[in-house]
Amino acid sequence: MSISVLLPVAASEITVSVGAFNAEKDPVAEVGLEVRFDQVRLFGGKSWMLIPALGIMATADGAFYGYGGVRFSVETGANWLWTTHVGAGAFERGSGFDLGGIFEWRWGFELDRRLGNGKRIGVNLFHLSNGGVHARSPSSNSAALTYTF
Repeated sequence: MSISVLLPVAASEITVSVGAFNAEKDPVAEVGLEVRFDQVRLFGGKSWMLIPALGIMATADGAFYGYGGVRFSVETGANWLWTTHVGAGAFERGSGFDLGGIFEWRWGFELDRRLGNGKRIGVNLFHLSNGGVHARSPSSNSAALTYTF
C-alpha cells in the first residue's frame, strides 16, 4: 500500500453545526463548519471508515477554533452512523471562556441519522482541552446539532 492511498483527494462531505459551547458551565452559542474528505476503509470491511477532516468553530462571544483531525465511523444499522473523532488546533478565546492557551485538543462523538441522497442530521458532543500543554488546563464541552451534505 502506498502513502498516496491514505491521502484524501477531494472533499466528500460538508457539515454545518449549531449548538452550545461550554455547555455545562456557562453556555454560549456556537456555529461550526467541517469539511470531511474521502474516507479510507480499514480492515477491508464496508463499515469501518477513517475520515480526515478540517473544521472551524466560532462562538457568540468571539471565540474561534480551527482544527484538523480524523473521524472513525461505524455504521450501526441501515440509517444510523456512529462516529468518534479526534483533532488538534488553535483556539482564540475572544471575550469568553479561557481554555488556557492557543493549542487545544478536540475529541468527541457524533450520532447521525441518514435522510437520503447522502444527507444526514445528527448530534455532536465534543470536548476541548489543552491536555496540560499550557500552565492552565481548563476544558469545555460542546453540544451541537449537525447537518451533513
